[in-house]
This record gives sequence, structure tokens and C-alpha cells, in this order.
Amino acid sequence: MDSISKNYMALSDKELMNTEGGIVVTGTAVGIGVGIFTGSFAVGYAIGQSTKR
Repeated sequence: MDSISKNYMALSDKELMNTEGGIVVTGTAVGIGVGIFTGSFAVGYAIGQSTKR
């Protein structure tokens, strides 16, 4: 077991509901974060391109 994998563990639904403190990152949370980042980047890029003209 390498040093990274021992910092993470799979939790059951019951364990997720009873988690207090710490940070629980789910695939949905990661997907939402990536979506927000790419959306804001696209809007910023479009605004930057329109101001050049």
C-alpha cells in the first residue's frame, strides 16, 4: 500500500451520513467543480475575444 492510498478509504452510505468533520469528496462534487471551472473559463474567454474586436 503506497502512502497516497492509505489516506483514502471507501465509505458506505451509512458511514457517509454519520461523517462529522473532515472533507468527504464525492465524484459528483468533483464533477460539479470541474463544470463550474470550465464554464467560467469559457465565459471569460468569450468576453476576452469580444473585447479584442
